[in-house]
Amino acid sequence: LDEARDYQELIDRARIIGQEQKFLIAAGLLAGSVTAERAGEQFTALAETMLTHLFAAVREEFARRHGTIPGASAALLAFGKMASREMTVSSDLDFILLYDVTGGAEESDGERPLAVNQYFTRLTQRLVAAVTSPTSEGVLYEADMRLRPSGNAGPLATSLPGFIQYHNEHAWTWEHLALSRARCMVADDGFDTRIETALQQILSRPRDQQKTIDDVVSMRALMARERPARHPFDLKLASGGLVDLEFIAQSAQLVVRQQVNDPHANTAQVLGRLGEKGLVPAGERLAEIHGLFSTVLQVMSAALSDPFKDEGWTDAFRELLAQRTNTPTFQRLVDDIAEMRAEVSAAAEGWYERARGS
Repeated sequence: LDEARDYQELIDRARIIGQEQKFLIAAGLLAGSVTAERAGEQFTALAETMLTHLFAAVREEFARRHGTIPGASAALLAFGKMASREMTVSSDLDFILLYDVTGGAEESDGERPLAVNQYFTRLTQRLVAAVTSPTSEGVLYEADMRLRPSGNAGPLATSLPGFIQYHNEHAWTWEHLALSRARCMVADDGFDTRIETALQQILSRPRDQQKTIDDVVSMRALMARERPARHPFDLKLASGGLVDLEFIAQSAQLVVRQQVNDPHANTAQVLGRLGEKGLVPAGERLAEIHGLFSTVLQVMSAALSDPFKDEGWTDAFRELLAQRTNTPTFQRLVDDIAEMRAEVSAAAEGWYERARGS
């Protein structure tokens, strides 16, 4: 990437390298030389590498016309699977841009100056285009910016003071669930520390525990109605699937955060911690189930262009899925998953009941 002669060549090289590396990681996963957990880490490391280089290039190109803002700092804050290092070959990039300005500058110092808000909004637009726009070499990633304050109705870039105010005064419980695993990917010197401090303050604040749990339960019921599972192996949305495991872990990060005490832990690590602390007795078992469900979805994403269409589910693929989950037969895998989903549903119900009463 560093050998690109100009901005457009960098954009094309990123797509070539990104597609090649995604293929190699997926091939290792399907061949059994890379575990599903390791594949998630590698897909995420690849995405971070691409995004970091593109962000630097976009900022340099943008500064040629609009200059920079004296005293400004910027950072990219990751959410979802990117934040927890669990991406698949088909994952979107979930992130937002945060900025802050010290010293009172009101606009950039370039040939065509922009006001602060406009500057960072347009910079974010350029970054999203650098990642998502199709070129002769294809598309690198899709980007999901809906987790910014006020969602799609909010500005593309958010000042750190505005971000803090929004989450202290206006954010919904689901936004704090998402925030529970947010992670700074790239930041100007020292800005990441300020962001991490703000995140900890937001998530550690006193909250009505019963209302928080009631919100989580209502949200899960709404998802079940509006986003039902698309396939018997849609283990993300299925009842007793990954969403339920994530809701247990994320709600715990809000209501018993001091006891979990691991800000950047992924879902399985939080579940294991809850088991160790006796907060969710089946926590360690749930972490194992999370691992199997994640393996199934990683293999499905790597092997099938549309995992939820039955024509891809050949005998050979079913055998492969059984092999990669260390299960004797595909039918045994089907039976095990049914039992595991029931375990997850029961554990979720028990956790919510205990959390309401504690």
